Amino acid sequence: MKFETILKIGLILIIGAIGVQTMVSCSSDNDPFDSSKNESQTYQYCVVSNAGWCLEGPFTASVCKDSEGMPSNNCPYEKVVASSSSSSRQSSSSVASSSSSFVPGSHFNPSITYGSLQDSRDGKTYKTVVIGTQTWMAENLNYNASGSVCYDNNANNCDTYGRLYDWNTAMNNASSSNAIPSGVQGVCPSSWHLPSDDEWEILVKYVDPSASGDYYNVAGTALKATSGWDSHDTYGNGTDDFGFAALPGGDGNSGRSFYGSGTFDDVGGSGTWWSATEYNASFAWNRYMDYSIRSVGRYNLSKGYLFSVRCVKY
Repeated sequence: MKFETILKIGLILIIGAIGVQTMVSCSSDNDPFDSSKNESQTYQYCVVSNAGWCLEGPFTASVCKDSEGMPSNNCPYEKVVASSSSSSRQSSSSVASSSSSFVPGSHFNPSITYGSLQDSRDGKTYKTVVIGTQTWMAENLNYNASGSVCYDNNANNCDTYGRLYDWNTAMNNASSSNAIPSGVQGVCPSSWHLPSDDEWEILVKYVDPSASGDYYNVAGTALKATSGWDSHDTYGNGTDDFGFAALPGGDGNSGRSFYGSGTFDDVGGSGTWWSATEYNASFAWNRYMDYSIRSVGRYNLSKGYLFSVRCVKY
């Protein structure tokens, strides 16, 4: 899912209405929010960076700023990219674009000592990696559970990025959990489980101890693979300091998503991973990385979305 889409959805959820929102350049005839005005006043734009980029509303000033008058986590400035940067994006996905030199399987960090997991259900093997007190799969799950799909319905994409799952499929219809460990095997192999929201938070804060809020961290750079991501003037590929080797598997919509059905988006540009923790009856928490940002984002989105799965060992 493109970061612009994620950001729009976040704002939509906050203001309780669905509308079309785009990034625009602030000018004198716009009405950006003013932190000195009444919190309940409605504004057409929210300034999200000192470079003058705005998000088109409408919404209230309280949505657009934190307690210090800065753009709030609802409008994270790191997720705004000037048009000159976004226009230079080039695809790194050899599956989605024939122009890439990315070779699937070549993205693992050679300085990391990986473990190995064999899924007894289908015989597939995965690299595993110890990060702090947790043992993670170093690859996206590629188990062909009923309801899971390959990006763009292309089996080659499953070989590279693993399969995409809606939340109920990832959970194997288990109940939500935010325990540590989650206790939800879900679609994961035996002795492994779907990480809870708090387990994801443990990973992010281990990688970036200064992480705060849902977006303000540099963990994405440290967790993204050193190849396979679309290019960007500043970010793009990561440093993969811990061997997590995150790849941009994109996302899709299942028939249970009210945002659409049967569509796929942004392979090579972003990756999103489910947690075992729901936000409410229709939404669940996930973690998101993008080619154009350095952070790992935390979002609650429709359970009908098709996202990747990483499993954690008990």
